[in-house]
Amino acid sequence: MDNNRKNMGILIVSLGVIIIILIIYFGFLKKTPTGTDLNIPVATTTAELPYSLPASTVTSTPEATEPTYDISKETPHQIGSEDLGKIAMAFSERLGSFSNQSGYNNITDLKIFMTESMKTWADSYVTQLTEQYKNNGTFYGITTHSLLFKVNSFDDQKGEAKITVSTQRDEQNGAEAYNQDIYLGFLKVNGEWLVNEAYWIK
Repeated sequence: MDNNRKNMGILIVSLGVIIIILIIYFGFLKKTPTGTDLNIPVATTTAELPYSLPASTVTSTPEATEPTYDISKETPHQIGSEDLGKIAMAFSERLGSFSNQSGYNNITDLKIFMTESMKTWADSYVTQLTEQYKNNGTFYGITTHSLLFKVNSFDDQKGEAKITVSTQRDEQNGAEAYNQDIYLGFLKVNGEWLVNEAYWIK
């Protein structure tokens, strides 16, 4: 009986000692070391280097944009004899294609390409055609196609040019198509080539 009590006492004392040891260990000795405890300097967010790096500036990359074309910086195209020949062909086709039911707009629309004297001629020519091909219910029209041109003369300094255009004309009356040339005289007015005269060659 006494032995049991003695053993029980020893066990209780031993457990007490173990508990005290654990409290001391975890409470005082098992502390997480910090920079302050170990006298180690705490690192800051900015590390000091033995040399200085150049300060870098962050620049945003501009967004890619479509290249723009500035027509005002383009050298003005100088019209040569070949260019004027093509203009003459287009003018001849328009001048020579009309009908008595269209109001002869083909001629009046060409006024922007004419000199002042040529515009006066165009007005009288429209009057002549209106009398000659009256719109009395019977349709009459003619279609003109330019085939080729010949530059008779071209002087850019004087601003004068003469061009002959060969055309094929087809009257809307059942007759066969026929070839006919037209002579055009150009003048350069304020830097722009304009038709100053036009004659159908028989």
